[in-house]
Amino acid sequence: MDQRRNRYLNQLKQFQQQGYQSFSKGDYDEAVHSWQPMWLLLGDRLESDQALDLESINGALPETIGKWSADYLQAMNMSFADTDFELSQIRPVLQALMGSQDQSKSYELKNQQRLLADTIFKSRGPESGDPLYETLLASEPSWGWGWISWAHQYSFNASLPWYSLQRAEEILRRALRQDVLNNANDVKEKLRDVLLKMGRTAEASGIELGHGSVLDNFRQWISDNRLCDCGSGQKYKNCCKKKDG
Repeated sequence: MDQRRNRYLNQLKQFQQQGYQSFSKGDYDEAVHSWQPMWLLLGDRLESDQALDLESINGALPETIGKWSADYLQAMNMSFADTDFELSQIRPVLQALMGSQDQSKSYELKNQQRLLADTIFKSRGPESGDPLYETLLASEPSWGWGWISWAHQYSFNASLPWYSLQRAEEILRRALRQDVLNNANDVKEKLRDVLLKMGRTAEASGIELGHGSVLDNFRQWISDNRLCDCGSGQKYKNCCKKKDG
């Protein structure tokens, strides 16, 4: 069984690399043609071989399943492929990736999941994208950057038909109602940005940020690494910060 699995993984690797050669040249039709049979088989193999999990597949491939899925969807959108048909072929793999309760704790896998949801949202809109974010956040409602990514789909491009700052606000406020929320300050920053875009300056100013947001950390990094005002030529963090602290 192990030998057959290794042969399959090697074959999967070869087809992935072959497709990426076409993908990198902008030949999206050929990339889809190269990848299509392997995605069709991959879903079946995940069901029939319980020991073949996503972690072992990712370890054997140059590109993770998450990134490959996103690139495959991009290739479909840029080619003459029947997107609905192709998406139905890779849906078993997407569902396995999205619904993985235990593996969702992995930082790398969470980012793969977010990349997939982001790609599908951009290509298919809220009708397909919203359910994926719902699935992600139902399994881990404390994932602040998952909520931010979802809200971002509605707030980053006013030319998109689903652009809705009201919807983005709704998602972010829903995030802040969670009992436990990681990166809560970053969620608040995103909400403040959305409110400012809506012209609700007073409400935005009323959102208090604690320490530890991405922006706060970046500002602190700049402050710590500047040349010290005392003229020593050293960085502030290695000089007067110790006295000022």
